[in-house]
Amino acid sequence: GRPEAVARAKREICAKLSPQVTRVVQVPALVRAQIAGVRGRNLQEIQTQTHTVIVLPKAGRDESPFEVLDVSITGDHSSVIAAAQLIEAIVDKRTTKRAVRITDVPRELHALLVGQDGATLQALEHAHAGVQISIPGPLDADAAIGVVGERDVVQAAVAEIRATAHALLQSSRTVTVTVPKRQHQFIIGPGGQTLREIVRSTGCSVNVPPPRSPSDQVTVRGADAALMQALSLVKLHASSVAVETVNPSTIHTYARPMLYVRRALQYFHDRNRFRRIESEHGVELRVPSVAQAAAAQTPEQVLIEVQGRDARAVTAAKDAVCALFAAFPPFHFNGIDVEPHLHSLLTGDGGTVARLQAARSIYTLFPKDTAARDILVVYEGFNPDIDRVAPEAREDAVRALL
Repeated sequence: GRPEAVARAKREICAKLSPQVTRVVQVPALVRAQIAGVRGRNLQEIQTQTHTVIVLPKAGRDESPFEVLDVSITGDHSSVIAAAQLIEAIVDKRTTKRAVRITDVPRELHALLVGQDGATLQALEHAHAGVQISIPGPLDADAAIGVVGERDVVQAAVAEIRATAHALLQSSRTVTVTVPKRQHQFIIGPGGQTLREIVRSTGCSVNVPPPRSPSDQVTVRGADAALMQALSLVKLHASSVAVETVNPSTIHTYARPMLYVRRALQYFHDRNRFRRIESEHGVELRVPSVAQAAAAQTPEQVLIEVQGRDARAVTAAKDAVCALFAAFPPFHFNGIDVEPHLHSLLTGDGGTVARLQAARSIYTLFPKDTAARDILVVYEGFNPDIDRVAPEAREDAVRALL
């Protein structure tokens, strides 16, 4: 056959029989369009020509043209090499810049490579003219350091980054401090702002365990001169807000504590009881929503946090939350199964619900889901017929009322 047809058939046979390998080629984001081509034709042509599968990352919303892209190529060994050469030829034609991602520098050294107020990073970039170095922040998902610049100086910059990281590892030390898990959020701050500021101002790295981790150990790494300052800032922010927790499932003895908590939270949210406590004590309550309570499986998922700058106000607000739940024991709540199409009849003007609420001190919550059947009925108290009953008989009287 014709030479080109024979060569193509040979490549196809090799692709099917040879073991598959994957190689990652790093390129600057500014050549993405040239690699892909109009409607992806360039990329498709390379894949067809080399019998490989190439994955080009999608463009991010705020992507910088100097960001480093990992282009993944999968196929037999020779085909992958051929595809990589074609991609690199496109990069060479479009730009003289090269992009490298450094993944072997421990994350705890990233802040040290940036340095206090960015001094170390600025020195690295100044030593290698035209090179841009991107070091992930303490909360960034991507842990790779990106280096973009002229091909002749990028490798030198990468070598110095690794050497600097090694020197920082030798010259720095770590200190671990125990911080209650509920205080970690104040070290991180809104959107990570507080944590970034600690890192920027001290040049130290601060490792706060992720929310899913049970650990309460916060680790700080840095040079001796800055380590104590960073540690002091961590402790300062951790203690800047007083926090108390309430576990509503333990306030009453009940065979189905999670059912009680769901019902109580639904009612208290509807009656704005938590907002009143916040207003009276000048605190913030972090209360599970009705949806979160409905999905909760364990008491830990329905904890209520009381936060505030004044520790005494926080304690008083915690007592108020406990008193609120104590005033509404489980037998004050009942669920009634009613066909959804009958709900409107019960809620209409002069309907059964209005008469019950007026006569018996009962509050009724109908489901927002029009297909749901369960109606929550709550005894709010202040019913003379109940109040005059002896305390030991009051539960039976309320149950009969509901």
